[in-house]
Amino acid sequence: MFRINRLRINVKTSSGDFGFDEKFDKRVNFIASYGNTQGKSSCIEAFYYCLGLEELIGGKKEKSLKPVFKKSLKYKGAEIPVLESNFFLEIQNGNSNIITIYRAANKKNFDSNLITVYFGDMIQLDKGIIRSEDMYLHSQGSATSIKGFHMFLEKFINWKLPEVPTYDEVDRKLYLQTVFSTIFIEQKRGWADLFATLPTYFKVKDPKKRIIEFLIGLDSLKNEKLSQKYKVLETELINTWKEKYKNISEVLKKANCKIYGVPSLPTVLDERFTNQLSIFIVQEDGKEIIAKDYIEGLHNNIEKLNKKNIKVGDNVDDLQNELLSIKDKISKYEKIITDKRNELVYANGSIESIIHSLEIINKDILNNKDALKLKNLGSSEEWLINKNICPTCQQKIHDSLLPQNIEFDFMTIEENIKHLEAQKKMMDFAIDSHKRNKENVVEDLIYLEEKIVSFRKIANSIVNDIYSNDENISETIIRKKLMIESEIDLLEENINIVNLELPIFKGLSEQWRELLKSKNSLPNDKFTQSDLTTLKSLRDFFVFNLGKFGYSSILDMSTIQISDNKLLPSTEGFDMKFDSSASDNIRAIWAFTLALMQTSNKFNGNHPNILIFDEPDQQSVIIDDMKNLFETLINLKDNCQVIFGITLKDEETRKVISNLNKDEFKLILFNDYAIRPQKS
Repeated sequence: MFRINRLRINVKTSSGDFGFDEKFDKRVNFIASYGNTQGKSSCIEAFYYCLGLEELIGGKKEKSLKPVFKKSLKYKGAEIPVLESNFFLEIQNGNSNIITIYRAANKKNFDSNLITVYFGDMIQLDKGIIRSEDMYLHSQGSATSIKGFHMFLEKFINWKLPEVPTYDEVDRKLYLQTVFSTIFIEQKRGWADLFATLPTYFKVKDPKKRIIEFLIGLDSLKNEKLSQKYKVLETELINTWKEKYKNISEVLKKANCKIYGVPSLPTVLDERFTNQLSIFIVQEDGKEIIAKDYIEGLHNNIEKLNKKNIKVGDNVDDLQNELLSIKDKISKYEKIITDKRNELVYANGSIESIIHSLEIINKDILNNKDALKLKNLGSSEEWLINKNICPTCQQKIHDSLLPQNIEFDFMTIEENIKHLEAQKKMMDFAIDSHKRNKENVVEDLIYLEEKIVSFRKIANSIVNDIYSNDENISETIIRKKLMIESEIDLLEENINIVNLELPIFKGLSEQWRELLKSKNSLPNDKFTQSDLTTLKSLRDFFVFNLGKFGYSSILDMSTIQISDNKLLPSTEGFDMKFDSSASDNIRAIWAFTLALMQTSNKFNGNHPNILIFDEPDQQSVIIDDMKNLFETLINLKDNCQVIFGITLKDEETRKVISNLNKDEFKLILFNDYAIRPQKS
């Protein structure tokens, strides 16, 4: 929370110093005058300016201020030029810490985005016995940097503003300017609607909802962010799992192996996960055999070769038969390689063709978007389409194969862009598909060519043996033994690599288990039970306030609810404003603004417990309802402060205020002007 203790304004003119200096009560304060244009709103706008919230009154820096602070002021019929203005605002937080904020306007050699914070009250400031620190506003870092004034003010109020989703697809802080749009309600636009002065250039998604969530302390934003966080974590785990699965599959594929028992997507694995895995060898005939058994068979083959006579003369018949078998295998593999190379040529051609078409589509999309941009800017340039000429192929549109006596609706530029973008997505998908197929073909070719090389080496060895001396040692048997040993080494090496990777899946599985546990802990509905209780109180406070303030546009108050989606008042699913008269719309703003503070107080929310109402259009409201508003404000908790700008034109309003308990409010009344000559 925070409270305004004192405001001092010093306006230096060519005729001396003018200004305003008032202390404010901790409860209700009326800044009043008997007529308009006497400076009430100027003083109230000084609060906005000192806090760096002047965007809520229509601009930044001096542009937001009235002429009395930057051009000229009127006094006793004279118009006096203004040289510069200086503003001092003393505020206090919930920990009883007091600071004084200084900001200038129209001051030469002094940028109004510079703010000086004095760490004490104005009495100490006047004595020069407190330290100060310069800070900045309305530039990058002012809400996040240690020297940014809004970062400082956020901490001073004891707030921790949440990060909220934006239309830029990044989370951004819920800036002070947005939050205070429902706390400080200015005179010109503030009474048009709830959050009427809410800045939109921060690009926050559902900003009103986010403000309400923060002020009354709902868990929904936290849960929504957790849900989003879990979605990101889920995607990361799925991608990591897929990548690890792909890695071990590729390692095994090099050895012509497959693994069973490892899921391709995240799951909660059994404790005996590694004991339930099976690695199989894919044989030349396509049949699969357990890797362990296959390797054992290879060892047996080596044993058999060891038992064979290694002289050529003892194996001539076997060598002849084996040579014929290997030549058949080479012939079969060469045919497969030819087919695979044809597939590769087709895949490359398809990719090139689609890329060419994609370039044309991208160009068409750019041209259509340029055309749409110019059209939206109001260009009257004659488009080819207006002349029945296709902007892409430059042909007459009537050169269509469709019958010309039938009317057809041609696509608009917007529809054409959507159609082209849909085609682009389809082509992107096709390119990815062809590239994956190409990768598989290349891998198959590498494997097949390696096999042919092996077969040819054996065939050469057999030929060498056949034409060698019978007493020579068989080159074929030795080569076979070496190739089998090499195959065993390759299989065991790759299987060992996979075995080292498998524990990673166990770790990912545990992360997946924790993620599922966290997701299940979130409420099924968007609101927790605590949130629902808080929202019910918000609705009850709002409806009670409506009744007290004389709201009559809706007869059946039981139909009034707080919308689940927007957290704003609605009746039978529609915005209440549609059913409200102009004066009742003012009452609804009173009621809801107060209800937010009342609800926050009840549930220890984040409302700063200060309200500023400037000229709440009291002429449009029955005086008894205004009286009830005043009494409601006075009966708020002691830690709630209200500053109320009001014009006492009529006797009834003056009478209502005079009948209030004078110990419960402070009246700051101007008989002439708020900004008046200062004593030297």
